[in-house]
Amino acid sequence: MAFCKNCGKELPENGVCECGAVATPIEEVKEEIKEVKEEVAQAVETVTENVAEAVSANNAPATSGGTDVKMLAIIGGAAVVGLIIIIALFSAIFGGGYKKPVEKYFKALQKADMDKYLECFCDDVAEEYEEIIDDRYDDEFEDYIEGMIDALEDDYGKNIKFKVKFEEKDEMKNRDIKDYEDTLDVDISKGYEVKFTLTVKGKKDKDELDFVALVGKVDGEGWKLLETPYEDD
Repeated sequence: MAFCKNCGKELPENGVCECGAVATPIEEVKEEIKEVKEEVAQAVETVTENVAEAVSANNAPATSGGTDVKMLAIIGGAAVVGLIIIIALFSAIFGGGYKKPVEKYFKALQKADMDKYLECFCDDVAEEYEEIIDDRYDDEFEDYIEGMIDALEDDYGKNIKFKVKFEEKDEMKNRDIKDYEDTLDVDISKGYEVKFTLTVKGKKDKDELDFVALVGKVDGEGWKLLETPYEDD
């Protein structure tokens, strides 16, 4: 007797569960692990610096209980690092799936990565975008992105970077989801209107812009952008 790893129900004879859920692709898992490692590395570096400062500045005698202040700083730093690792792993495994396509979208723009850009959208939409880009830019996705980046560099300077800070999400109504299902020819089990602050930063200036993204959990594909994120006027 076998059971579905996603919903827990007993599998039918064909071995395919009717819940429509799919396991997270190994590439996404690897990407999540990579991001967690980067976050942890940054946290460890920060805590290490703080501990080093505390130790170098420590000229005080031992505490009344006999515990050295240096040791307290080191123990405290290790505890903070451990807590950060637990929080990061918990977030990567259990939460925030709807955030991934939004974050991936702006990372793809920043790096001019066509593959990552297209992965943000449903498969059929991605194919249409790819054809449009190929027709207009002769397979040079970098040219497509550079036009956008050049316009931003005029205002903010070179080395444009994006940072996304999520503010709130509202669950999409069934009728709105149905409209996207009909338009995109997909099945969507859940959808959100996600509001976030986009920080655009260059060498000479930066700005914080209010943005909105519509994301949906597409059966067989996972969380995807239902359309390009747009500025909230």
